[in-house]
Amino acid sequence: MAPNKAQVCLELRHIEIGFGGVPLLKDIGLRVEEQEIVSIIGPNGAGKTTLFNVICGHLHPDRGTVLFRGEDITRRPPHHICHRGIGRTFQIARPFPEMTPWENVMVGLSFGKRGRPGWASHGDEAMELLAMVQLEHKAQLPARELTLSELRRLEVARALATRPDLLLLDEIAAGLSPQAVKQAVDLVKGLRSRGLTLLIIDHFLNLTAKVSDRLVALDQGEKIMEGTPVEVLQCPDVISAYLGESRQKVVKDDKIESHPESN
Repeated sequence: MAPNKAQVCLELRHIEIGFGGVPLLKDIGLRVEEQEIVSIIGPNGAGKTTLFNVICGHLHPDRGTVLFRGEDITRRPPHHICHRGIGRTFQIARPFPEMTPWENVMVGLSFGKRGRPGWASHGDEAMELLAMVQLEHKAQLPARELTLSELRRLEVARALATRPDLLLLDEIAAGLSPQAVKQAVDLVKGLRSRGLTLLIIDHFLNLTAKVSDRLVALDQGEKIMEGTPVEVLQCPDVISAYLGESRQKVVKDDKIESHPESN
């Protein structure tokens, strides 16, 4: 359940952006409350990662405003936005491959919102973050030796090391086993219990349906539906956009399941 006190953490107003005359986001509006979990869903090319890039300052919109706790951050550089308290992961994990997980997290701790110079003061905190994502036993291996699941968890630990208040998670369950996806669900729920607000992109609908207070569905850069997971996943427009009109699917017990004829 989302907290009772509705205080806005992130607000997007009329966000629009395009490249070469092709619109990528069209008049996107969104409000995310403190300690809420909201997931952005949609087919490839819907504009999900572009939206993350706008929020984090990697792209500047052609029109519209991004507000973080009431402050206009629309055209601030990424490092400023990080220092203000917004962290993110990337769809493709980007650790320093020759550094250990411990060293990767230490970089984030030194750089982030309340970073302080000098590694000696951060060592214990780095191990605590690795323990949170169940990587403490791999703390001193080169990051290049980690599995896909471990790399995604390291990406979360590195983002947490910047000490965010709002965390953007991009495809943390992509390509993972069912057991690893369950671990990702538990991790996301645990992050909210620590006071974080979360905005999530993930194609694994069983994850987004289980952890989210609301889903926001995008298609071709437009918001086509917003509501509870069941409301959004049962919406005919979302089913058509996300799965294709020829594939008949239904929502049961907060998850999408195929009819036999569509397998």
